Amino acid sequence: MLTYRLIHALLDDEDGISCEAYDALLNWLACHKDGSPELAELITDVAKAANGRWYIPKGTDFILRDPGRMGVK
Repeated sequence: MLTYRLIHALLDDEDGISCEAYDALLNWLACHKDGSPELAELITDVAKAANGRWYIPKGTDFILRDPGRMGVK
């Protein structure tokens, strides 16, 4: 769940993260042995960009139904 909490801390904020950080996050989730391609896909489905910053809009349903199944640590 640490990965999930970190993602919330980074993206569940009106300032969000830079495009470079967003790309690095998705790359890590998709490619690293401890990552989660399913979580990367979920993030790309809900994240929005504004002024070069990526974030998850307030009120977005971004809940992992079964984090263990997604490989989230």
